[in-house]
Amino acid sequence: MELLGDWYHQGGDYRRAVERTLVAAFRHDVAGSYGRLQRWNREPWPLVLLDDVHLPAGRRFLDLLLEHRAMSGSPEREELVVVATRLGEPPGSDPGPVRRELADLVRGSGWQRRGTAPSAGLLTVPLTPLSRDDVLPLLEAGSAGAPLHPYLASALHSLTGGHPAATTMLCSAVRAATRAGLAVAPRDLLELSAKDGRPVGEALLERLLPDRRQRDRLTLLSLARDSAAAEALATRLRLEGPEQLPANAVTDYLEQQHWQRLTPPESPLVTDPLLQKLLVHEARRLSPGPDDSRGWQEIHRFLQNHHAQRGDDGQADALRHMLAAGGVETVVASLAEEFQSERDERGAGHWLRCLRYAATAPTPPARDWEDDRLRIALGAHDGRYVHLDDTERCVNRLLHALWYLSEPHTEPDPDTCTAIEQELAYLSLRHPSWRVALGQAARRWPAAARDKRPLPIPGQ
Repeated sequence: MELLGDWYHQGGDYRRAVERTLVAAFRHDVAGSYGRLQRWNREPWPLVLLDDVHLPAGRRFLDLLLEHRAMSGSPEREELVVVATRLGEPPGSDPGPVRRELADLVRGSGWQRRGTAPSAGLLTVPLTPLSRDDVLPLLEAGSAGAPLHPYLASALHSLTGGHPAATTMLCSAVRAATRAGLAVAPRDLLELSAKDGRPVGEALLERLLPDRRQRDRLTLLSLARDSAAAEALATRLRLEGPEQLPANAVTDYLEQQHWQRLTPPESPLVTDPLLQKLLVHEARRLSPGPDDSRGWQEIHRFLQNHHAQRGDDGQADALRHMLAAGGVETVVASLAEEFQSERDERGAGHWLRCLRYAATAPTPPARDWEDDRLRIALGAHDGRYVHLDDTERCVNRLLHALWYLSEPHTEPDPDTCTAIEQELAYLSLRHPSWRVALGQAARRWPAAARDKRPLPIPGQ
């Protein structure tokens, strides 16, 4: 052992020899526990579980194990089952793995080793996200107290996309809340508490993004549309400096953590919907106040001005940030003014894109804003807007309907979808050149909203 220790610390070929010796000893010890009696009784082969083999140490250990199993003189060649998990796809340099789908393994894989390459000992199986039907048993298991909201499983699945860790943690928080006699609505999912008493969104983010420094920076920069906006915001918030990484390093971190691949500069900074939702929620929860430079409103106002400088190309982004900052009147006025002044038939698509994207704005902090979107969309508060003309009130109701339905936890109700159809149809009759485009949107957008599909732009 002393010699092995000396060789290991010398590195190079010495360390490689030590590693191969230790792997051989490991496999010999495992095989020793599976003797002739176990074979006669047809007991299952020994099982080794490895996690995080996408990390350097895990990858190195798996490579050593595969190399040893590929050796022709290995006596325990196939008497050890190794289940290893990793994020992302297997390295492209591995030529020999056999791929199977998870459903194919229900009755047996039919796998046989083909070839002598170390990677020929791999059977890769991508893990599929949990389905909506998988969520219901997780919510019901061990729960008691208040009955569950009928669409809670759908809302949770829409939020997590079937991500196992997020689904498990949120279901556990729901069960704890119901055992305490609380009624959990879909909008409350990220307001629940984790087992340690912290907000469940904070605990979940810590698990998904373990680097606290990068997590804190991402919480602020996730409000930006793309890398250019994030760089500008980082400068504004003074996140750069000798002790900080450049703003675009957060995308490198997300790629290293296998959340996304090769993020183009013009694409969203965070491309995973679950991660983006969690980060934005955390930024809203931690917002210090309306007048603080790092507060929700000030950040969105800065980003609105940043995109407004790009002219028409940045109009949709500018409107979205203005809405997120609470400037709904300004957004309605801008959309209504363009509707009434633009006469070019081709402008209809641009107007609809601006409306559609603005309506995806995250909502302001609860302390600064009251969520009346549904009631406004259905006309219950039209009395507040007597100072607006008919077109402006129509745009106001339409914007609030789309904004309400943009939430992943919202279940599209028939009244709201009907309101979208009626408002678009009303506008189509009051524009001299957009009648066809708005009429198509009036027919297609309600169906897309009901199915939670992207709203199509006519002509695209």
